[in-house]
Amino acid sequence: MPCRHSKTSSKKLQAQFKALKAAHKSQVHQFKVQSLQKEVTTLTEFEILQSEQIRQQEEETQFHNELWAIVQKECWEAQKKVIQQDKEIVELKKKLGQLKKDYEIATLTWHAPVSHFFQIPERLMEYKSDEDLTDSSFSTTSYD
Repeated sequence: MPCRHSKTSSKKLQAQFKALKAAHKSQVHQFKVQSLQKEVTTLTEFEILQSEQIRQQEEETQFHNELWAIVQKECWEAQKKVIQQDKEIVELKKKLGQLKKDYEIATLTWHAPVSHFFQIPERLMEYKSDEDLTDSSFSTTSYD
């Protein structure tokens, strides 16, 4: 025999079923919303972390660029000093060569005044210490 329910009990069951179905649907919706909120939170945290890493990399890059500029400037200044010192060395060698020629002329000349004869060796003594310090094999390039 088929089971018979009264109309009121059937309506009650239908109402309970609809209520359970609505509650289930609400729970599924809440679960989806919570899952999406967690995903958004995770993505937001990742984005914040990533933007922080990018900011740190930009700061490091800026620091290294500034450091590189300082090193470049120091290198250029050192190169300018070397060029200037090379020019000075060339000029001193020219002066030394001229002093040697003057000395040879003075010592070979029979009619050279005595006072002039004794002044030249004193001038050579001033430059002799510089000559001893320079390496005779050192070659320089003229910058004229």
